[in-house]
Amino acid sequence: MIIAGISIESKSLRLAIIDSSTMKLIKSTPKIELENDDNQESVKAFNQTFCAITRDYNIDRIYIKKRAQKGDHASGPISFKIEGIIQMVDIPVQLISAITIAAFIKRNEVEIPSTLYKYQHDAYKVAYVSIEKYINA
Repeated sequence: MIIAGISIESKSLRLAIIDSSTMKLIKSTPKIELENDDNQESVKAFNQTFCAITRDYNIDRIYIKKRAQKGDHASGPISFKIEGIIQMVDIPVQLISAITIAAFIKRNEVEIPSTLYKYQHDAYKVAYVSIEKYINA
């Protein structure tokens, strides 16, 4: 099963794709940005880019790191728009809390591939933890 882990920050998403049977990183993308969330063409282009990635890598499930909706660390509205676009793809999507991810990593050693940039680490952790908790459990 091919899993996509997604971390959304501001107006961009980070994506890590892992094969759950081998736990190997298949692909990590640079930031995919929603350039102008007020412009329909920009939103469509973002959607088309994301859909192309899901098709090209035969993604079976998507896991998104859940973001705060209230409080000091609340995420911005554009990030929730990005989440909505992702959830419209015809693939099962599940949100996973940051607390769940942090607790799993605290109890288990997760080796992050050296080929990933720092900004891609969260997406990798989302995919890895999701596979261990929900797929290989």
